[in-house]
Amino acid sequence: MKYRELQTPQGSLEYVAYDNHVELSGYRGKDIRLTVPDLLEDKPVTGVLKKAFLSAKTIRELKLPYSVSRIDDFAFAFCSNLKSIYLSEQLTEMGISIFKECDELHQIHVLAGDSCKEGSKAVSVDPGAGHHLSEQDVEKRESDFSFLLASTAGILEAPYLFRPDQVYQPDWITLWDKRMMSILEVDDMEGYSKMLLCGEEDYGSNETHPEVYRNKRRKAKVRLCMLRLMHDYALSPENKDYLRAYLKSHRKGEESEETWEVVLQEHGDEREYYELLTEIDCVTMQNLPDMLLDMKDRHAEMKAFLLKYRDGQSAADDFFDGLSL
Repeated sequence: MKYRELQTPQGSLEYVAYDNHVELSGYRGKDIRLTVPDLLEDKPVTGVLKKAFLSAKTIRELKLPYSVSRIDDFAFAFCSNLKSIYLSEQLTEMGISIFKECDELHQIHVLAGDSCKEGSKAVSVDPGAGHHLSEQDVEKRESDFSFLLASTAGILEAPYLFRPDQVYQPDWITLWDKRMMSILEVDDMEGYSKMLLCGEEDYGSNETHPEVYRNKRRKAKVRLCMLRLMHDYALSPENKDYLRAYLKSHRKGEESEETWEVVLQEHGDEREYYELLTEIDCVTMQNLPDMLLDMKDRHAEMKAFLLKYRDGQSAADDFFDGLSL
């Protein structure tokens, strides 16, 4: 066993060399995007040791080799700017809290082996539908599943679904959706009394107020609904209708407005979220003026998008009104 170091563009990667394989043991540097070579000293990289990338706060994208089959405890913990990581379908040994406090991690891409890559887009089969997929369908599945897999370590709170080796199996997306629906169907106040009794929040803080607690739970559900609707591969019509109805029930102008609050407060300049609102009828001629007021002098491009949408809706209404005359 030998300890070695590999220079990266803006840092260094530490590893342990064995007779026939290599394991990553540490990282120091300021790389934003980092790709680990498939081979180090002509040996495959097979593992990431405990705390190897702990608090590597500059890394936003990390690509590990296909040969990595084991990741130990806290390997990427506190990588607070990590947004995207590439993991192997061979990854079957995983420690605890691998992505602890990685709040920006939105995509976990699953690498397929060379034999799978060879012509994979032409011959890929949807395990659920049992038919060949077009290249466009394969790309959508891979993109959508990268977001959904990342959510199992965060928003979905389902570590048992964090299985890169099973993500394309027929049951995986079914289990993901089942977990999603179980969260959405839980009463918004469930756990509130326990929180107070156990002292999980400081007494006297806003967190202990029932409405604050309810608002927090609803926002979590809104985030989940938006995630699945924006990455809707294999989403059943029934579940899609449920998610859309939930978001509409909390749009601007309703008794509670968590759908609009999440978009405005967390995605103020991200167009895809505003497009989703218009697609599911969360923007109406009645609530749009108040939405624009909430935006104040911020998010100029998104205000322009909403105004253009309003003008388009008005033109369509005028057209159909003319037909009725």
